[in-house]
Amino acid sequence: MYGVKYTSEFNSQLGHNYKVRILQKDYNSAITELKMGGEPVVINYNGSEEKFDIIRGSECVLNFYCNHHYQFEEIVTADKNEFRVEILKNNILYWSGYIIQDNY
Repeated sequence: MYGVKYTSEFNSQLGHNYKVRILQKDYNSAITELKMGGEPVVINYNGSEEKFDIIRGSECVLNFYCNHHYQFEEIVTADKNEFRVEILKNNILYWSGYIIQDNY
């Protein structure tokens, strides 16, 4: 079971409310508020633009500020599937996926 560890909320220029949640496996403690960057969430879809494609890969890039250099070291060094991201648009799940360690 996953528990919310980090969260943030923002409104788009079109007036949509977005919630970002970073969940950790077996986590059940305090929730930390994230301060998101200029373009908080970027979702890219890979593959063709065919509307009849059943499965299309995607990635979600999160931009947020760190208070100190090693603040998110646990995410960078975590095992596969330790952390999951959920993006809610107007309180409806819009995107979900596991964190793959990339750049910090």
